[in-house]
Amino acid sequence: MFPRLDFANGLLPAGGGLTIRGGSAKVEGAFDVQGSGSSCSGAMTVTTDGLSLDTGGVGMKGGFKLALTVPRGDLLKRTFDVDGMKITLDRFTFASQHEAATAPDWNASITFPKAHLEIGDAFAVRGTMKLHASDSRPVAAFLSKDKPLKGWKKKLVTVGKIEGGSRFSLAGGTLEVDDFSVGWEGTEVKARLRTTPQGPKGKALVRVGILKAGISLEGKERDLHLVGPTSWFEKR
Repeated sequence: MFPRLDFANGLLPAGGGLTIRGGSAKVEGAFDVQGSGSSCSGAMTVTTDGLSLDTGGVGMKGGFKLALTVPRGDLLKRTFDVDGMKITLDRFTFASQHEAATAPDWNASITFPKAHLEIGDAFAVRGTMKLHASDSRPVAAFLSKDKPLKGWKKKLVTVGKIEGGSRFSLAGGTLEVDDFSVGWEGTEVKARLRTTPQGPKGKALVRVGILKAGISLEGKERDLHLVGPTSWFEKR
């Protein structure tokens, strides 16, 4: 049992815009150790109670569950394959200042078909992820930040299933996301970014119907690129 969860803020990427404000967690599971004592396998779940988050100035509260399976691990090296890891976010509500606060609760699941975890001298994890969510409010809020897609906000917000995926790595306090793609109802968002102490840095390409726009991500700033957005996005 973890009576306080804010200790986990040290594992989150600097400048990622996510801060744990409160909550507790219960951990359950079992592991088998084989041979010389270094090889292991097992599973565990982490379930939170009263989880409270700050996501770049917008508060969220809800339920969180992490289900973790370790088919292969090395206790001496402290490295583990965590294929099939799943995070479930349930009944999340937004703070009242969020313009879509009256919409239904937000739910999502994030699965990691392939992932590798290292908890030796430094914490690191890398792999692939798949996202399923009940609506697009967090995506729209992240892209717009009140500009430059102010006129697109209603088009970007939908209450209905959205799906996406990406490759990612988290090491040295920096999160890198590549090949991120998410879509819903004639809308598609592609992005690649990394976190910095000042905030996320990267690019996004948004398509709504026949309309396209590129968005540069520079900390809290969002700059719009309407001329040749696809070729602009594809340039590294």
